[in-house]
Amino acid sequence: MPQQHAYYIKPLKPSESVLGRERIVEVATDLISRSGYMTMSMRALATEVGMLPGSLYHHFANKQELLGEVLIRLQTERFCRIIEASKFPQPDQALDAFIECIWSEIRDNPRLILLRSEARHLHEDDKEEYREQELALVSVLASILQKGVCRGLYLVEDFYVAARAIMAMIETVACQPDGSKSSLKHLACKLIGK
Repeated sequence: MPQQHAYYIKPLKPSESVLGRERIVEVATDLISRSGYMTMSMRALATEVGMLPGSLYHHFANKQELLGEVLIRLQTERFCRIIEASKFPQPDQALDAFIECIWSEIRDNPRLILLRSEARHLHEDDKEEYREQELALVSVLASILQKGVCRGLYLVEDFYVAARAIMAMIETVACQPDGSKSSLKHLACKLIGK
């Protein structure tokens, strides 16, 4: 009669599991930003992280769930940086800080735009959370504009439309190699009637 072997799988400690998950997200962010979501394979990710491909599924059910974690985490970090940067009491200072923060993050990390373009692959639940975070950024800018209108600094009728337009201008101009921050600020000022 063949001998039966009992296999014991050592459960991960919570700290090991969290560190493994963090490393997976970090490496996935890099791989997706270099080659895109569709090109990244779970096998290549596992190799880069230094684990067996099947081990990835201990942390993430599938590649789409991993993408959700990557993009929502980036969006949350982005939101926190922008909120912190634009905490000035004066609307003009807050607006400048808001523009500067988004400009710098795009210029300092051009792969961020590629990563954000991968949001189309998100699961519907993650897409909704991602959209909510985008709207939260627009709301922050709309709030800055509203304060400026209340203080008589800006002439804006629809704060959200103006905020969306400014966000689009920042992202478009910052992605251009010859894009000028001063001309962007000038356009934003014209838009809000400053």
